Amino acid sequence: MSPQGCAALILAIWFIFSVFTTSIYLHRSMAHRSVIFHSAVAMPMRIQIWLATGQVPLYWVAVHRKHHQFTDVAGDP
Repeated sequence: MSPQGCAALILAIWFIFSVFTTSIYLHRSMAHRSVIFHSAVAMPMRIQIWLATGQVPLYWVAVHRKHHQFTDVAGDP
């Protein structure tokens, strides 16, 4: 595989894992508490979120919960 192909594959895997961690870990587990992960599973997801966004997961959760309070109005983040 060429270096460009390897880079494309790594970026695709990174993107898919980022979407998964945002949807499952941040949204379902942290914001709505509908899923509970073992700490050995949650830690790689926390690291992925931090590397991908530079945000602490609790910040994302706070903004998301505020979004639910002010959906489609002036205070909606």
